[in-house]
Amino acid sequence: MVAYPAQPVGGYTMRPQSYDPSFSGLFFPHIEQDWTQENYPNGSATGVSQSRSIYSNVEAYRQAVALGQDATRFQSAATAGADYLLSNNFSDSTNGGFYWASSFKDPNPSGDRKNSYGQVHPVFALTHTYSITNDATYLDGALSGFDAFYSHMHEGVNTGGGFEGAYLGNADRDWSSASSRNLDVMTHTFETLDELYHQLPDGHARKAEFRDKAVDAGNHIMTNMFQQVQGMGNEDKGFIPWHNDAQWDPILTDPDPTTWWGNEWRFSSPGHNFEYAFLFSRAVERGLVTGAIADQWLAKSEKLMNYALEFSFGDVGNISVDPDSKYMAVLYDRLDFGVGFDEGAVIIQQDSSGNPLPVQTLIGGLRLKPPGVWHIGPRSGVKMSGGMSSMVFMP
Repeated sequence: MVAYPAQPVGGYTMRPQSYDPSFSGLFFPHIEQDWTQENYPNGSATGVSQSRSIYSNVEAYRQAVALGQDATRFQSAATAGADYLLSNNFSDSTNGGFYWASSFKDPNPSGDRKNSYGQVHPVFALTHTYSITNDATYLDGALSGFDAFYSHMHEGVNTGGGFEGAYLGNADRDWSSASSRNLDVMTHTFETLDELYHQLPDGHARKAEFRDKAVDAGNHIMTNMFQQVQGMGNEDKGFIPWHNDAQWDPILTDPDPTTWWGNEWRFSSPGHNFEYAFLFSRAVERGLVTGAIADQWLAKSEKLMNYALEFSFGDVGNISVDPDSKYMAVLYDRLDFGVGFDEGAVIIQQDSSGNPLPVQTLIGGLRLKPPGVWHIGPRSGVKMSGGMSSMVFMP
């Protein structure tokens, strides 16, 4: 990446890039199609975008070292970003944990909530920063951040519930009103716990504790959240719903087809099926679990892969494609597991009283969510460093 000094553009001073000597540590996530900064003076960076940018530089550092190249700029960017995470701009010294976002215009915390997604990502980033620096400041920050998250958002601690390894999704800034249960929080909580366990030095007083926490989270996902697709020919497929109720059963509320997010509850995320399959198989490979638990995790990971490969890829079909594009297929962002794949008819079965039966009775019907036209190929617009929800594949 070329480093440019800050310069005014249309009355807005562009922020120094990550490898500029004056880089403050706050990564700018809003990028134009040509990779220049978007004029976004009143925006903010979330703890998620900040953490993913740190992790990207950690991985760049590792690759540069492996290739015998100078990795200094990557380590410097990662540590600057981690230091910014630990500053009062992101770190909540009053309530513990991390603020949701930090403002660009006047660097300070923004947002009035604690989102678990925005708690485990910083812990993950700090853990990885520790791994390339051996600086205990980052490990201590990771442990402190996770402890705050655990003490307020772990379901057993918060509600006295019986779901060991389960974590809630949202709370107010002071951790009050904790609620919601979903796939995304559990994905990155498991990922973070597994990484913390592996990065803690042998002999560390808390290493065994974090192994147990990682295994508990993994077992919760694979036991309470995993859903077997029923019906002839589907024995080798499974999925994990996005939203769950208080018993960690899938929410079966009919989606509103006129909305993108607000009223849609009944869907799975095939991209997360791939992600889960990777995280669980890697956990087994690295020795987090062995024996029967490892066998179960691998078997269900394969079912997650089969589900996503079977149902989530589509050819270009009616999708708008640029003539010069080489994109050949699209991975659907969401699949409604309560709608027939062929005929479009709702196939949730009912008992004699008209109540929906558990999701295990579903035949596995799916449809692309949301309806509408997808545009594949080069176009004007922006890139964001916080991740992509839909993916395209090149041959």
